[in-house]
Amino acid sequence: LPAVVLVAALMPFAWGLGLASAAAIVTFRRGTGLIGAGTTLLGFASGAFFPLALLPAWIAAIAEWNPLAIAIEGVRSALAGGGYPVGDLAVVAALSALTLAAGVWLFRLALSRERRLGTLGLY
Repeated sequence: LPAVVLVAALMPFAWGLGLASAAAIVTFRRGTGLIGAGTTLLGFASGAFFPLALLPAWIAAIAEWNPLAIAIEGVRSALAGGGYPVGDLAVVAALSALTLAAGVWLFRLALSRERRLGTLGLY
């Protein structure tokens, strides 16, 4: 149950990133390369593929605030019997809420810009 709760708390983070990338695509009519690069960096700095101790120090510093890395470590701890990761859950939930709010704001900003310019119907 603790692992499921932690993964559920991570979902709004992905939604916020999706909304922010949709805002970039609506505004610039491109963005798949940037989205792919950002996703790769998040995955690479999460510790899911390589132990963070083997990576450069600046990536390990980024991973301390990477919600994906925090969630992975919390799920590992919960599944290994380490108890309920309350600290990890609080950080992931806060970063998810912040990312979702930023994504909604950016998407609204992009839509209002396109409506103002009259280019929303070009899709």
